[in-house]
Amino acid sequence: MRLILGFSLAILAILFGAQLIRRPLKFSLIRLSSLLSPIVIAAILVYWSASQYFLWLNSDSPARFLLPPHQDIGYFFYYVFFRFWATYLISLIIAILFFIAAKFLNKKYQERFFYEEEPYLLAASIFLVGHPGWIFYLLFLLIAALILSLVIGHRLSRRVSLYYLWIPVAILSIIVSRWLSALPIVKYLSI
Repeated sequence: MRLILGFSLAILAILFGAQLIRRPLKFSLIRLSSLLSPIVIAAILVYWSASQYFLWLNSDSPARFLLPPHQDIGYFFYYVFFRFWATYLISLIIAILFFIAAKFLNKKYQERFFYEEEPYLLAASIFLVGHPGWIFYLLFLLIAALILSLVIGHRLSRRVSLYYLWIPVAILSIIVSRWLSALPIVKYLSI
């Protein structure tokens, strides 16, 4: 999991850097990074699944009896699905739902809520923090938005954009979720 953790942090750093560059290149880089991250993580998960298969196949331990012809291949797929794939599949589904909702609401209210690239930042952040990290991410984002609105929004008498908070809060969520994973509620939420 450290490989995916490192990749997630690297992509989030790239996305944050992309936010700081000029407008024409910014949207393309953010969209490309957001769309490629599930593909790269899927490739890593395929590699891990294949490695697990060959580890069991070439093992002298009883693990080799968990593969065909001794056992149905369905057991292996079940094992790798819940061992490797499920957490990122859940976070991908949640990310897609939030992306669709953000695009829909933004379009419905005449681009009032988000800049063009913000739904991509939100979706990429939710996906890259994984499951159950996305729950912490949304909670931390809500707290940060509330504090920002109370402190800065009150002074400016207008809405405050979360544009530069999407990625830093995602990075914070990844770091903090490592510590929070020891809590019983988090163990219950984990797959």
